[in-house]
Amino acid sequence: YARNGGYLGVGALQSMENFDTGGTGLSADDSNLGVVVRGGARLDENLAIELSLEDAFDYELSAGAASADLDIRSAAFQAKYYFLTDKVQPYALFGLGWAQADVSDIDVDDDGPFVRLGAGADMYLNPDVALFAELNYNRMGGDIDDLDHIDLLLGLLFRF
Repeated sequence: YARNGGYLGVGALQSMENFDTGGTGLSADDSNLGVVVRGGARLDENLAIELSLEDAFDYELSAGAASADLDIRSAAFQAKYYFLTDKVQPYALFGLGWAQADVSDIDVDDDGPFVRLGAGADMYLNPDVALFAELNYNRMGGDIDDLDHIDLLLGLLFRF
C-alpha cells in the first residue's frame, strides 16, 4: 500500500469560515459543498508530494438585508508525511499555495498566498484505490488575509 508512484484524487470539500469580519458589519456562513482534484507522487513509504486544486462555493456574506456569495479557488503544493504504511495510513501535511476570492454581484476579485496545515488518512480498499479524509487549516495572506478557513475533504484516490 505504501509503494512509490503516482496518484490522482477527486473529492468533495466542506469549507468552514474563520473570516475576520470584525468592525465591518459583515457576517459569513460556511460554504456549500466544493470540489477538490489532486495529483501527486509517493516518493517513499512515508513521504508524498502533491498539487491540490480546490474550489469552495458560495460562502454567504451578509450585511443587513444585502447579501452576496463568495467563492475561493486555490492551488497548493503540499507534502504529506505518513505515520503508518498499512491499509489505513494517517498523515500530517504542510502546504503553500495561491488563492483567489471572488464575490458575486459586486465584481470583487482578490488573491493572495496561503499556508496550509492539516491531517488526514488514506484508507485503502485495494492496492490501487483508497478513500481519503482530511481536515486542514488555511492561513491566508495578501489581499485575502481576512479569509482564513478550515476545510473538511472526503474523496477517492487512484494509484498508478
